[in-house]
Order: sequence, then C-alpha cells, then structure tokens
Amino acid sequence: MEEDREGAALPEAFLEKMERLLGEEYGAFLESLGQERHLALKVNPRKRSLKGAGAASVVAAAFPGLEPVPWAEGGFYYGASCRPGRHPYHQAGLYYIQEPSAMAPVGLLGVQPGDRVLDLCGAPGGKSAQIGAQLQGRGLLLGGGQTASVLQEEPHILPAFQAGGAPQGFLIAAVPPQKAGL
Repeated sequence: MEEDREGAALPEAFLEKMERLLGEEYGAFLESLGQERHLALKVNPRKRSLKGAGAASVVAAAFPGLEPVPWAEGGFYYGASCRPGRHPYHQAGLYYIQEPSAMAPVGLLGVQPGDRVLDLCGAPGGKSAQIGAQLQGRGLLLGGGQTASVLQEEPHILPAFQAGGAPQGFLIAAVPPQKAGL
C-alpha cells in the first residue's frame, strides 16, 4: 500500500482506480506523492493599500522569504514552517491560501470588467475571489458551490469579497450534490 506525503496509507481501491485512469503516467503519479508540496498564498488584489503600503508589500513584510509564483501576479510561495493561515491579515481578507496551480486558470481567462462569469470550480473560493477582483465591481459572477456551508467551511473567502468590494452582481448558488447530478 502506497502512502501520501504525510505518510497516510492510501486505500487500495483508490490506487487501482488511479492506475486505470492514468495508465502509463501512474508511476509518475506515485513518484509525485513523495515530492515536496508547494505552498502558496494569493494577495487580494482589491486590497490596494494598508497604512499607505500596497497589500503585497504588507504581506511580504509579515512573512519574509516569500517567493513570487511566476504565473500569478500577487501569488507567493511560502515555506512549510510558515503559518499564514493563522495570521490576522488572513482573517481580514488581505490574502488567502491557494494551491499555486489553481492560480493559473483565472489569469488565462482574460476576465474584463462587465463580463458575466459562471464559476463552477468549487466556488466560491480563491478563483472566485480572483475573478471578482478582475471584474472591478462591474459584471456578474455566479459561484456554484455544492453545499450551503461553503462560506462556513471557507471563512476567509467572504472577507476577501466584502473588504475588497465584491462585484455588484455576485451570487452564490448552493446546490446539494444529489440535485446537481453529482
């Protein structure tokens, strides 16, 4: 039985399914489980200043050693010993924790103020916050979460929208998975 990064045993049924799905890439998948995780945070672009300094500057001062995520403006890698989720800036919506690869899609979408966007990627979350910032208060963002408790499970998301100015047409549609056909 294989183990994940934290040493937990992965269920045999899961491994068998992944082998069927990945085919010849299955070996690379198993190898990736032993590789170091890349941890990152994304600065809320709607937080333009804090005590005269830009949000990115304030976050960098709070966490020395941050490294930019090359494909994501305002995205920064942090080390395993850093605990940005416990900082008051996180609770205030100055930044949110996000997997570095999840920062790429919104940049590729080319969202413009006034656009109408349907986000079904586990919304609302970090990508919804990025889309909301790109809309600059104009347009429509419909986030399709699967549960009514999305904002309870992700309490850092709401401040990112409220404090930064959610698009005027922001709506969360919580649909139970069985009703959505999932």
